[in-house]
Formats: sequence, C-alpha cells, structure tokens
Amino acid sequence: MVSYTLDSSSNIVPVSLTDERKGGCEADFSHLLFYKLNQKHWLVIDTFNDVVEIVDNKTKSDVFDCADTTNQYWNYYCIRCSKNKEKLEKLHADILQQAEKEKFNFFVICPTYNCNSRCVYCYQQYNPLLDRRSISLESLAEMLSYVQTQIDEIKSKYPEQFTALGLFGGEPFIKKNKPIVEKVMEFARLNKVSVLPTTNLQEIEEFIDIFIKYRGYFGRICTTIDGDKDYHNSRRKSLITKDSFAKVVSNVNLLLKLQIPVTVTINIDKSNKHMLHNFLQLAKENNWWNNPLVNLEIGRVDDRCYTGTSDDIMSEAELLKYLRDFNEKEAFPNNIKLAFVKTSLALAQHFGFDFNQNERGRKRFHYCWSGTPVDNVQYIDKNLRVFRCTYTVGRDDLALAELKKGEMSANVEMYNRSSFLDKCWNCPLGGYCGGGCSVSTHVDQSRFCQEEQKNFEYLVQEVILPIVWSKFNGVSE
Repeated sequence: MVSYTLDSSSNIVPVSLTDERKGGCEADFSHLLFYKLNQKHWLVIDTFNDVVEIVDNKTKSDVFDCADTTNQYWNYYCIRCSKNKEKLEKLHADILQQAEKEKFNFFVICPTYNCNSRCVYCYQQYNPLLDRRSISLESLAEMLSYVQTQIDEIKSKYPEQFTALGLFGGEPFIKKNKPIVEKVMEFARLNKVSVLPTTNLQEIEEFIDIFIKYRGYFGRICTTIDGDKDYHNSRRKSLITKDSFAKVVSNVNLLLKLQIPVTVTINIDKSNKHMLHNFLQLAKENNWWNNPLVNLEIGRVDDRCYTGTSDDIMSEAELLKYLRDFNEKEAFPNNIKLAFVKTSLALAQHFGFDFNQNERGRKRFHYCWSGTPVDNVQYIDKNLRVFRCTYTVGRDDLALAELKKGEMSANVEMYNRSSFLDKCWNCPLGGYCGGGCSVSTHVDQSRFCQEEQKNFEYLVQEVILPIVWSKFNGVSE
C-alpha cells in the first residue's frame, strides 16, 4: 500500500506502509488508503465502506496498524472500516433489492446511423462499416412489437417501475425520418410513456407539428452547445447550415415556448474547456439560467472503446479539478448538472464538488447503469440489434442480441455483474470503481485499471489534499 506525506517544499512524497498484522488482529484494513497531512494527522479513504476521515497518529498506529486492540476506537473502526466480505455482500444485496423497486426501463430506438452533422469527437462517424440508411417501417413495427412485449410484462409485474423510450442515432430528427418519429410518438401515447430524444436540433422545425401534437409525451430533449458561435460551428459542423450554433439556440428557445423540457450540454475536453464561461453567458442571455424547464449539463468527451480518435480527452479527475477551480471564480446556476463522472464521484460528494450529478440508474458498487443488473437499458438499431449503452451502439462486435434471429450474443456476459467483489476485492478503489466500465474492461482491462488508479490519485493529490490541508492551516501540530 502507498500513502503520501508532505515535505517542507509542499511536494507529495510516497511513503511505503507495512501490511503486517500485529497482536492477533482480526480486522482487515489492507484496502485502506492513508495520506499524511502533517506530523500528527492522516487522511483515511475507504472506498469499500465509503469512509473518508482524518485520524491522528495514535489511532492510525494502534487501530489500523493493529498495534493495540484495546484502543478506545478499535471497535468503532472495526465496524466501519474492516474489509468484511460477508458484510459487504449483504449490503450490496440490500442495495439491489431496494433498487429493484426503482428499476429504470429505457428502450432507446435508433432509427438511423445517418447524421446531418460532423462533430469532431463523434465515435460513430469514424466507423466506415455503419449502414446509414433509415429503418424500414416493417422493421420499425417489429422493433415496437418487441418493446410492447417488454412494457406489458413490466406493467403487469412492476407497475411502479419507471419506463421510458429514447430516440438516438445518428440523428433521429432527419426530415425523411418524420413518419418514423411520428409512429414512435404514437406508440408512446398509447403506452403512456415519455420519450427522451438526443438530437442536434438542426432540422427540428420540420417536426413542430409532432412536438405540438405529442407535447405531453416528450420527457426532455437533449442537445449540445460546445462554446461560443465560432467555436461550436468549427467543432459541431452542420451539413445543413454554416451556423449550427444559431440553429441550436433558436430551436432550444422554440421548444421552451412549447413548454417542452430541454437539456443543453457542453461536452468538455482540453480544447474547449475555456468555453465554459461562454456557455454560461449564453444561458444567461437566453433565460436558461435557473430555468426550471432547462438542465444545463457538463459532459466529458470520452473514448470508452479506446479508438484513439482524440488526444484532448480530460480524465474525470482533471475535469473535476477544472470545474472546482472555475467555480471559485465564477458561480454556477442552480440548474447546472455534471454528467458521466464515475470512480471519482463518491469522493467528490464527500467534499461537496459533485455539481449535482444524479445519474439515473447509478447504484453503489456499480460503475454505471450499464453494469447495474437491475436496470433494463436497451438501445435497438435499424437492423434490430440490441446494445447496452451509447458507446457500443453500431458496433457489431459489441451487440447483445439480434431480435430477428432471437439470439443473445456472448457479449451479454460483459454486463452480467451481480457483484464486483470477486473481481476487484484486492484493489483499494474497488468500492468506488465497482469493476469499471463494462466496455472498456472488455476492450483492455489492464489499461482501464491503470487509468482509473492514475485518475484517482490525481484527484486526491491535486484537489482533496489541498482542501484538507487548508483546513489544517493554523492548527497546532
């Protein structure tokens, strides 16, 4: 195990810790991460039990080094911090049992892989094998019949569970897809479920009659603006207009006039992080700031399949540090939300800079909703193939099933994680990482683990320790 101390020049210096057991100690503290704060105090991080505390030298020596089991804090920390598999498995089982009542059923229809934009970080546009034709009405009928069977079963067994449809692509709101979109919306009306589309809003005015007719069945429209006009237009190029920025802004405001909720996301990487200020100014200028119909979302450009399409990707720890530093100088609105932070999230929550992340379907001990066994998330494409998450859509090698053949693929095993405990028991990040991204670990397990460890240490060293150290200023050693 490795800890860190602070030398006279305020540099972080690694210090090896012994893992020897003394005095007949029965507690297992081998998973704990210790960071020396000063001559008398240590920060303790326990991802398995979600404990973040500061202890003094005596407590660390007597309790965690098992030097004195008669120490007054022995029982307290044994209960809180001992790595007890039976206890953790029961806790995990209880979480899943409770989650079953709140199960999220999400059927995402991908009518086409065609798109009227060419975004620089899009992982689909670099796939030359994608069939970019739109779904046929016959295949759509088969798809909706399959979804209908699923919805009927859910409603009969678990009427309290949340069920929704999605529209994804490519770009679902292409003019020629209008009959397809209308059939999906009518299906939603008949089943009394919401539809949550993801769209670039470039042709949305062609669908205004549908938005008016089915206004009550659009749950939230998700779109993206990546900075100011010039930057957005260079990064998210439209094939329809030279000014995709103006299209998005105008059409967001059009949807809001119809009282349809919208999520406007800025996808951040190293190349556009400086555009966050512009994004927030845009929100103020358009009355999106603290608007109850609007979610302002900060996303992170990522490459879960390690395709190497971008050198500008920020780790989630780098993004959190940037946002925290930014927020010290410039206020965020109440309707700001951070998305897609995983391993770092619990630690960020302890220190109050998670920026309202509330990812539906995320359960403790699981990396994301795709790896949560109780959530039912299915992306279905024009060829009636089923995928588990946005990063796998269109990847033949990562499909879960083919509805036409009635077959499940071997990839199902990627997501069948009833527990992370066997896989990640010896990793001190196991409780927060939860076994990691199912896709990334499938592609390259070693690389994923190395990057998550590096990411976590960066967060601790660059953000958490300075926060804690500042609270010790003026404290006598």
